[in-house]
Amino acid sequence: MKSERRHELQSNSLALWLYQAPDFFRRHGSKLVTLAILAVLVVILILRMRLSAAEEVRGFNDQLARSRQIVEALRMQPGSIYSDQGMTPARAKVDAFDPMQDIIDKTKDRALLARAYELIGEYHLALAHYPIGEGTPPPPADRSLADAEKAYSTVLSTYADDHVMSALSRLGLATIEEDRGFAATQKNPSDPEAAKHWNQAKAYYDQVVSDDKAMEAHKDAARLQLKLMDEIRKPVLIAEPKHPAATTSATTAPTTMALTVPSPATNRSTTVPSAAPASQPTSTPPATIGGKPAPGTGGGR
Repeated sequence: MKSERRHELQSNSLALWLYQAPDFFRRHGSKLVTLAILAVLVVILILRMRLSAAEEVRGFNDQLARSRQIVEALRMQPGSIYSDQGMTPARAKVDAFDPMQDIIDKTKDRALLARAYELIGEYHLALAHYPIGEGTPPPPADRSLADAEKAYSTVLSTYADDHVMSALSRLGLATIEEDRGFAATQKNPSDPEAAKHWNQAKAYYDQVVSDDKAMEAHKDAARLQLKLMDEIRKPVLIAEPKHPAATTSATTAPTTMALTVPSPATNRSTTVPSAAPASQPTSTPPATIGGKPAPGTGGGR
């Protein structure tokens, strides 16, 4: 009896709603249509925002790719058959650094930010190794190394979950320490500060090798640098020949100078940043692995 009563009440409620529906739509139909239109507009707006964001990310990726090419051209020393003779620090700042800074200011995409900061580190490292007297002078090497260190450290402190950029940043930081260690060794081979820089460079390479998530190419580059480090850290000794030619006239050629130990730049063949001292850039075109110049052939990876 109760179930029949409930069924009767439900039927009466439905009938009442159907009876009142036309009147309801007459009174509120315009409001419902307006709400439906607003809902459609919101959906369209969300889709357009997503498409716009995707387009922006693609544009930023393209700009980072162009900036990387410019940094590579800057790293190629003037005089090399592989170098872009028109690339100068002033041009690289406008065409590479400024757009990278613009990306950092505009995006919140962590992958893009990690790439931008790592590339800014490479840019400053290339400036540190840029030959003095070639076109527009670069900033002082010490300042460029400090700026590169800051950019690489930002990757490690804020975007450590990006293992590719983290490995590249550690390789870059190792190069900076090698540059500083080489400069200190040249001044005084027994200086404790020199040993401190070399040990820190070794620590960065060890971190790359021990990182389970690092790419094997980056690990191989770090292993090779570790093998070369004992030779790289030796000071470059400059000495006159034992039997210099006698000077017979004002036109006699000047006494030759002999390098008894090669500089770090001549011993590098990996894909990581160079350890060549910022004050002694080389014009030898860097070897590359996967499009990345070998360390020690102009600074950078």
